[in-house]
Parts: sequence; structure tokens; C-alpha cells
Amino acid sequence: MGRNVVDCWRIRLSASLLAALVVTTLATGAPRAAASTVKFRLVTEGIADSARIFSVHGATGLCEEAVEGRFEDQTTFLRGRGVTIEVSRHRKSGGWRYSVHRVGGRAAEFTVAAVRKRLASGSESLTPIPLVPPADCPAEHHELSKTPGCGTTRITHDDIGLRIIGSTSFTVAASEHGRVEPLPVPTCGETNTTKGFLDLKYEFPHFVDVAAQPLPQAMMFGRARAIAVKLEGTVSGGTAPSQPIGTPPLTGVATDTGHVDVTVRFIRCGEPHLPAC
Repeated sequence: MGRNVVDCWRIRLSASLLAALVVTTLATGAPRAAASTVKFRLVTEGIADSARIFSVHGATGLCEEAVEGRFEDQTTFLRGRGVTIEVSRHRKSGGWRYSVHRVGGRAAEFTVAAVRKRLASGSESLTPIPLVPPADCPAEHHELSKTPGCGTTRITHDDIGLRIIGSTSFTVAASEHGRVEPLPVPTCGETNTTKGFLDLKYEFPHFVDVAAQPLPQAMMFGRARAIAVKLEGTVSGGTAPSQPIGTPPLTGVATDTGHVDVTVRFIRCGEPHLPAC
């Protein structure tokens, strides 16, 4: 299956995102002998990365301060399940008409265990303003990669939601009900100056928008017991806009990038000789 790349802003979800899913479409072609209604348990897993490249400068007191670097959050989210969908079809006008809905509740969510690691690179430095004696501004240099918490693995439990797009496609997105645990203290890359620069726009579970893929309807009504569909979203450095950051006199710009790969598996269930849904 081809890779899909999308450029997007941070998603802002409405309550309707995780509402009951109802979709119909007309698919022409010869009918196949299959059940009129099938059920699938959905399983998901993937990776998500977020990065911020930034540079700020300014005169603070008698010193010239410069902070330049990169923060990165790397996440592997493990298999999460909790969504069952029911797909029905009936003949109409020489073809099939399909409907899809969430079984057993309104919120179409996966709860996943996310293994996360934050990294930092770059430096924070203080140098005397011209004509200022060094004694009045002792030169300092701090490597952001050596701040506490860098490379430390932590586990959070987060919710991501299933979303049906249009009439035949689906994707996953951050859940507005996600349970995000606070970052450990101190955070990797954090100094008195960089605290305000750590807001990674595409940090999991608020990852970049994921391009939709078609629902595998033909396979759903075939004999396949498991169907895997890969989804992807990317905001690259070549297309991501820069944004102003900092508070005068220390100001600059930042560029946020992100990438996510998700695999959603449809596991057939609720039929003879198959697991229960």
C-alpha cells in the first residue's frame, strides 16, 4: 500500500470526532457469497516523532544570551485495542450498499501504552556585551543534551480515536479524552531559559494528521481473518512554517516537525470458530 504524506497544522478535535460512526456508500461489481453483517475487533500500534528546532538571542542584563538547539520526542505506542466495528451490506441498484458503525458505545477509541523518550541537542551560552568587563558577565556555556532526563524512557497511557472520513475511508487521530501523564521533572533540555521552548506541537498523543485510507470492504466480506492497513502522516522541515518564540529581550523562531506511522488491524470476530467480540 502506498505511503501517504500530509502537511497539516495541529489538529483541533470537536466532540463529534468520536461520535457514533455511520457511513454508507455504493460499490458496484459482482456480488460475492458472504455474510450480510460482519464484525471486527480493531488493534493498532505505531510510532510517532516530534521535533522542534529553535534559535533565540537577546541581551539580558549585561550579557548577550544565545540558545540554539533541537528537542525531540520519540514514541512507540504498543498494541491498543478497544474498538469493535460492525459492517453491513445489502444489494441496491445492481451493487452493494454498505454501512459501518461502532459497536458497544459512542467513543471509538484505542487505549495504548506509549513508550516515550525525549532527546535534546544544542547549547545555552552567556557572553559579555561589548565593552562590558567579563567580571560583570561571567561567560557560561551549557549543553542541552546533558540536562537531566535526556534519554530516559517513560511510559504513558493515552487514547487515540478512530475516525471515518467521507463515506469509505478511515483514519486515527488524537482523542480529546486522552490521559496524558505529566512529564518527569526536570524535563530533558530544560533550563531556566528553555522552559518556554519545550512545547512540541506534534508530541504524542497529539501527533500530526494521519492521511486516510480506504476501508478494506472487499476483504471484509471475503475470508480474511485479519486485515492490516498502514496509515502515515508527516510535517517535514521543508514545509513546516516557522513561528516566533520567546519573550523580549530574548526572542527567536522555531520550526516544529512530526511524523507518525500507524498500523490498524481488523481482526474478524463473533463468527463460528472465531474469537468473540
